Amino acid sequence: MKKRLLSVAIAASVAVPVLLPQLALAQAQLEEITVTAQRRAEDLQSVPVAVTSFNPEELDRLGVTDPQQMADFIPNVSIGDGTGRANVGAQFSIRGVNEARISPVLDPAVGIYIDEVYYGRPITNFLRLLDVQSVEVLRGPQGTLFGKNSTGGAIVYTTIKPDVDAGLSGYVKGGFGEFSRANLRTALNIPLSDTLAARVAYAHMERDGWVERISDGVGLGADDTDFFSAKLRYQPNEKLTVDVGIDYTESSSNGGASKLIDYFGNNGGFDDPATSGIEGDTTPPIFTPGISNIAAYNTLFPVGTPEHYAPTIPLDLYKLTGAGPIGGTDAESTGFNMSISYDISETLTFRSITGYRDMETLENRESDESLFAQSYFDSKTLDNSDFWSQEFQFTGTAFNDRLNYVVGAYLSEEEPTLRQLTNKDYRATDLFGTVELRGTRAQVTESSGIFAQGDWMLTDNLTLTLGVRSVKDKKTFSTFNQGVFDAALDQRLFEIWAIDPNGPDDNSNYPDLDPRPGSNVLYPNGDGATYGGCTETSPCYLLGTSIVGSEAQATFSGSDTFTTLTPRIALEWQARDNMMFYASATKGFKSGGTNDTVADIDTPFQPEELWNYELGARLQSENGRIRANITLFEMDYSDKQLTVTSDARCNRRCTINVGDATISGIEIEAIALLTDNLRFNMGYGGLDAEWDTYTQFAGVEKDSPFSRAPENSFTAGLRHNWDLAMGGSLVSSVNYSYKDDQQSSGQDSTTLTIPSYDLVTARLAYVSPQGNWEASLFCNNCTDEEYITGGAAWAGSTAGSGFNYKPVDHPAYINSDPNVADQNPSANAPPGITLVNIGAPRLIGVDFSYSF
Repeated sequence: MKKRLLSVAIAASVAVPVLLPQLALAQAQLEEITVTAQRRAEDLQSVPVAVTSFNPEELDRLGVTDPQQMADFIPNVSIGDGTGRANVGAQFSIRGVNEARISPVLDPAVGIYIDEVYYGRPITNFLRLLDVQSVEVLRGPQGTLFGKNSTGGAIVYTTIKPDVDAGLSGYVKGGFGEFSRANLRTALNIPLSDTLAARVAYAHMERDGWVERISDGVGLGADDTDFFSAKLRYQPNEKLTVDVGIDYTESSSNGGASKLIDYFGNNGGFDDPATSGIEGDTTPPIFTPGISNIAAYNTLFPVGTPEHYAPTIPLDLYKLTGAGPIGGTDAESTGFNMSISYDISETLTFRSITGYRDMETLENRESDESLFAQSYFDSKTLDNSDFWSQEFQFTGTAFNDRLNYVVGAYLSEEEPTLRQLTNKDYRATDLFGTVELRGTRAQVTESSGIFAQGDWMLTDNLTLTLGVRSVKDKKTFSTFNQGVFDAALDQRLFEIWAIDPNGPDDNSNYPDLDPRPGSNVLYPNGDGATYGGCTETSPCYLLGTSIVGSEAQATFSGSDTFTTLTPRIALEWQARDNMMFYASATKGFKSGGTNDTVADIDTPFQPEELWNYELGARLQSENGRIRANITLFEMDYSDKQLTVTSDARCNRRCTINVGDATISGIEIEAIALLTDNLRFNMGYGGLDAEWDTYTQFAGVEKDSPFSRAPENSFTAGLRHNWDLAMGGSLVSSVNYSYKDDQQSSGQDSTTLTIPSYDLVTARLAYVSPQGNWEASLFCNNCTDEEYITGGAAWAGSTAGSGFNYKPVDHPAYINSDPNVADQNPSANAPPGITLVNIGAPRLIGVDFSYSF
């Protein structure tokens, strides 16, 4: 792989300079792209950082309406889901660096910033509706200037601000399409005085889902989102600018476009039942005593009972037969930001950036598609997060403009909380049988940092960049479990088995022996009489495997502090006005923490660090008609964090430091004006991710693949403008993107392969002679490609299921280390069902826009 990347780099380095002088016949030039990757406005071609930038027009031409679609057109970027949760959160991955699991104690590996304010949770519905001016994707660690959890990179949203000089202006955009798609966006700039202006924006987006339930015709993946923002700008003079803004988003979805493709003991393949008479292997699975949840469930409800779990799974990826309750997600997000910029002098500017965001997500998961079954994935959770931050900056120039610098200080506090409102499990040794576990997990993260970066012009053509950030994260965590007695389950099991599954309690005349075969006995621990007190209004509190009574709240808590320095050094050579080369070394840091269950609260994980070494070329033809940016990189990972289900140090699924790794690759982005009216763009990303060292029994092996790290990604597009004799113009665009095979998870027992896929989008727009209104006909996924965007193989191999995303010869089943026994013989992990998230099929629609 490294030889292939080197060959591509050499070929690109030779080919691009040859092409640069070409196409000199016409006069039009590529527009300059301004980015803020170094916390100041700069021309993209002069920035020694790997950046891809989009403006609203480009997002419309690509048919991009959410971050995941945007990722399809960016080299080495993948966005999806690695846990089967579909619509709840996104796994942002840049250059193979990511975090799959959503938990209050885990930080994302890619920082998201909205108007320079950190946005720490992966709920992404409202990001597609922002009144944006630009979206920048920064690849590689950004720990010096952005700091907060950006080992993989940063995604920077900049919204449109009020303009005191623009007068009354704004736009209205709307559209309709298949799957009952209906969009509306509008924004209005209102001058209130010579020094004060306001801007209000509203957006609504709705659509039906595309994964159809045959039983009732409901489409899973339906979405309904409303967004509102209001901003003020106060600009009394040229020195002072004050921006204040609030936004509110409300979103609901009916469970995400996901499909059950397998459950444990179903397909007769690699995960065939091992014990006669029991549907499901009753030997201990990889990470917890007992058996998988689905196997335990079907042991309790055998063949012949209405509750027995045996769903029909259609081979059509876009259809399912479920007749059970439909899950859903309701989310709210409220944000506030204030930015003050004051020019102290011609060479020094002070900035204050204040941000606050409150988010709440109520998720009702019904993933098993059954009317009766209540699997481990059937749960209701309430996710809250409060976040505030304050940053102060001084930016300026010195020494006759030979030094550009930024120095600053940063403070933030984040309080994420996850409450399990319902959560049933049928493994007696895990969750006490007919006592339902309801846990609460919370963490407070206090972050602080000081940072400085300076660009010193050593000569007129050579610039040295030195930067450093001091980081301190203090994390205080707590978790406790509540137990609620499930009387209905207790009664139903008595009806089936004529026993009391809770052992001797107030129904002591029931037999105490369990006649069911195998080792799956549903006896809970402790005094049986106590279980009758675990009610909705008076829950019990669970301490490890013991009940301590409803009057006590058994809370586990603790704290830890993590500190580091994240430096950056870069050398930039401006060989010509249109040719820049750079070399850089940058460190990224993501703090450690502890795991978020009572069973594993004493299992900490340490910080992970990443050094990124980069060589880049920023090239442009002399006539300004061709632009090519090439980046080579190698990243050294230390103590990489990974959530695993097979480690001897933890009782349940937990996050540990797996080992060290190396990720290397290349990125090429190019744009060319082939004629005055025809523009071509392309992008390529290549990745090679390998483990150097790894922890034994961590659920990974030497050849285990990284999650969301496709070896190749490619995009290409054409855009043509055709001026009409009658006035106005036609603008046509066609864009193609390709992603190689990639893994949904970084650890073997739950990963599945996301096969490679190709997507084509096309748009034909009529633009009025004045350019103030436009009508478009578009299609997304024009070739109707069937593909998945993520998933989790909790049921083992999918061989024999009809959806072979994890065959028996999958690398996850092959141990490359002759000194280590096979760690993953059945690859079964609770809850014992396999889910995939399904990409949208072809969608055809029309859009309209009017600007004034």
